[in-house]
Amino acid sequence: MSESRAPSDPRVMFYCHDTYGLGHLRRTLTLAQGLRNRTPAMSQLIVTGSPVAQSFPYPEGADYIKLPSVVKVGSGRYESRTIRAPFAQIRDLRADIVTSAARHFRPDVLVVDHAPAGLKGEVVPALRHMKRESPESRLVLGLRDVVDEASHVRETWRREGAYELFDEIYDRILVYGDRTVYDVVAEYGLSRRAAAKVRYGGYLRRPASQRSSDEVRAELGLRTDRLVVVTAGGGGGGRHLFRAMGEALRRRTRPVDFDCLLVGGPLMSEDDRASLQELAAVGAHVHVLDFAKDMAGYLAAADAVVSMGGYNTVCELLSLERPSLIVPRVT
Repeated sequence: MSESRAPSDPRVMFYCHDTYGLGHLRRTLTLAQGLRNRTPAMSQLIVTGSPVAQSFPYPEGADYIKLPSVVKVGSGRYESRTIRAPFAQIRDLRADIVTSAARHFRPDVLVVDHAPAGLKGEVVPALRHMKRESPESRLVLGLRDVVDEASHVRETWRREGAYELFDEIYDRILVYGDRTVYDVVAEYGLSRRAAAKVRYGGYLRRPASQRSSDEVRAELGLRTDRLVVVTAGGGGGGRHLFRAMGEALRRRTRPVDFDCLLVGGPLMSEDDRASLQELAAVGAHVHVLDFAKDMAGYLAAADAVVSMGGYNTVCELLSLERPSLIVPRVT
């Protein structure tokens, strides 16, 4: 059973599986900062598989546990990112770490991001442990509204036993969206019992940068008074986007009358990172960053943004109200 604590000293644990991008962790950090602002005495523990978890600032009173990283190699197929071991062993190790964290941290609320059962069911043992040993704790699924094509989501959730988790385990299903835009209950076929647990919290506004646009522009040393930012999120699938931008700049017949900032992302391969650096040779108006902790600052300073259509990046662009060209992922 959970030890007794003062109501003013709550504990929240977040789980986000994180395999191919930065969106899940960044959304979790947005939530953690919001909770910290509301309840300064709150202690928060984030359990994440992000390979760059150490690269982000965490709210005061928050810490993280890093799970062994995996990478998605196909539809529903994963491999270890760095450790030479079968995926099944890595998955079991991750499951043990998540369950141990829940058992020892004893959170008042456990928030699971995006994947109801976690990566290949790895969060289910922790959920069942909490339900059995700490029934007063609240188990929450945090869900973006558009997960994928509705038919694909239904098939995946049936295969992974998510509908049983909705009915029997979770206390609340918190949707980051608006029912008038996308009705999760209807689209994904939730039961009446699960539907009663759904709450729509609206789209999460991303926090603004601590730096002004003038400070960001001064740091870059712009040659013009206009800035275009090109980003591929974590960078794992941005090779073609950066190449297209570089080729467009090379082919431009008129003088380039704007500065261009290319932000690679921490998950780029070494070959792609080298290719990105080569684009800096296009001209003095091209700037390259391998990774930006303060991505919001660069986006806010931009006159226009060219971006891969990652969910998190799109939410940031909407929050910052930047004119944008969004390139959807097709694979």
